[in-house]
Amino acid sequence: MSITVSNFSQHTFAIDTQ
Repeated sequence: MSITVSNFSQHTFAIDTQ
C-alpha cells in the first residue's frame, strides 16, 4: 500500500510516504 494522503492533509495521516 502506497498512499500519499498527506498531499491534501499532511497533518491528518500519511500512509507509506517515507
